Amino acid sequence: MNFSEDAGERLLRLAGEPRAAAARLAGEQLERLKPAIVAPFQEGLYAGPVAKVDRGGVLIVLADENRVLAFHMVPADDKRCLPALRDMTRFAKNSFPNRWWGVSLVVGVVEFALERYGGGPGGKPPSAPQPVTMTIVGTLLAYVGEEAIGVAAAEIDKCRAAGVCPAIAWMVGPGSKEPDARSIAMCTLPLAPYIDLVMDGGIIQCTVRSEVNTAKSDLA
Repeated sequence: MNFSEDAGERLLRLAGEPRAAAARLAGEQLERLKPAIVAPFQEGLYAGPVAKVDRGGVLIVLADENRVLAFHMVPADDKRCLPALRDMTRFAKNSFPNRWWGVSLVVGVVEFALERYGGGPGGKPPSAPQPVTMTIVGTLLAYVGEEAIGVAAAEIDKCRAAGVCPAIAWMVGPGSKEPDARSIAMCTLPLAPYIDLVMDGGIIQCTVRSEVNTAKSDLA
């Protein structure tokens, strides 16, 4: 896996041209969380990018054409993140019973989160309380459904087991059906090895190659 490749270019391939501006903004934010270091490692030196995230953590990025928001979660289970994703989905559904989990709701949630907590890449917007981030992520997961949640969980677990930080990005952009339409794409990708794993001289399984577009929809 070439972790040095620009995250924005990787997201653009997955998200598609309508969400190009959001993909580049999300990628710029991820790049700021992926510095390059040189450190003693196993039998030599490690020279390359690392993820500035606690080992086992998962980066979450939301972006539209103008704003981006990033935060991370650390699932309680070291090996499987599916229970944590299901818990957040359940939390959101319990918070908003009898809601229609369509693309209009999802786009609205992303744009609300970006307006309230987002900003430019590298900025320090107000921190969202944990119940808010759980509701945001849970709402987005409720929209994509159980199958997509399972796909994302499998990719996340594969990355974490290999010592690589996974990132999930939701990117909003123009739709294709009507002039005022909006669309959203959810993508999962391996970002870079965890910084503390590299600094501790741990083992990185650099065969992680998966990049997945888990869901993409238009809002007319």
